[in-house]
Amino acid sequence: MWDWNCPYAPGPFNVDCAVGADWRTAASRGVIWGDSHAEHLLPLFDLAGKETGRSIALFGDCPPIFHDGGLKRYIPASPEYDTSCSQRAHYIDVLKSSPEIEFVMLAARWSAYLSVTYRNQGDPRSAARGLELLKEGLEEFVTEIAPLGRRIVLLGEMPQMGFDPIPCVILQDIQLWRDQSERGHCLAMTASIPRSSFLERQSATNEVLRSVAAGHPDVLAVFPTDEMCRPDCITSIGGEFLFRDSSHLRRNMSVDGVEKFVALLRLPDLLRGLGGHAQESRP
Repeated sequence: MWDWNCPYAPGPFNVDCAVGADWRTAASRGVIWGDSHAEHLLPLFDLAGKETGRSIALFGDCPPIFHDGGLKRYIPASPEYDTSCSQRAHYIDVLKSSPEIEFVMLAARWSAYLSVTYRNQGDPRSAARGLELLKEGLEEFVTEIAPLGRRIVLLGEMPQMGFDPIPCVILQDIQLWRDQSERGHCLAMTASIPRSSFLERQSATNEVLRSVAAGHPDVLAVFPTDEMCRPDCITSIGGEFLFRDSSHLRRNMSVDGVEKFVALLRLPDLLRGLGGHAQESRP
C-alpha cells in the first residue's frame, strides 16, 4: 500500500522525486516539503499537477522547522531521529538559487510532534508548549524565505484513524468473521472518523497554521479536512479505503479513486492559484 512509482526520480536538484508536469516545461514549479505526510500526498499532487501544468519536487525526510539551530524532537526509541533533518540548509540554498520555484508547500503530521518538541536541551516538553513552538518554528521559516518571494502553503493533516484499521478492512473484504459482533465493530470503526475525534487531535494545530497564515499575505493555510469532514471524516471514496495505517494514506489507489479524491480536495484549484502563466497541459 506504500509502493508507488515516482514519475520523475530523481527529480530536479537530485531530490528523490518530482510529480505532476515535466519540470522542464511546466507552467509553474514548486516543492512540497515535510515528512512522510508530505510523501503520502505525492500520487494526488501528481494527478493535480498534470491537470494544471504544475510540477512539484519533494523536499523530504522532515518538516523544515526541525533543524540544527532550530526546533528538535525527543524520540526516546530513536535518539538520532533528527539527523534526517540535515538537508534543510541545502534545500534553503536551492530555493535561493532557483527563481523558477514559485511556491513551497509544507506538510507534516503536526499534531504528533507537540509533546516531543523542544528548542534547547533540558527544556520542558508538553503539548501546550509544543503548540507555542510550532508557531515559532513556522514563523521563523516564513520570515527566512519571505524575501525570496515565494507563495507558501501550510497544509493541514489528513484525518487520522487513531488505530490500525487494516485488519478490519481485510476481514470485511474476505468476510471471515468470528461472529457478528466482530463484524459490526469493524464496520463501525472503519466507516468514518467521528468529527469529535478529528477535532480533538487536530483543531489546535490547525489554529496555529491559520494564525501563521493570517499574519503573512503570501502564506495560505489549506485543510483537506474541510472537504473530508462534513461533519464526520470519510475513510473511503468510490468504494476504496483511503488509509494504509492509523494516519497515512494508501499510495496504491486506482486511477478512478485518485481522480475522485483529487476532485474532492480541489487540489487543481489550489495549484492554479499558486502561480504560472504558461498554457496548462491537458490530461
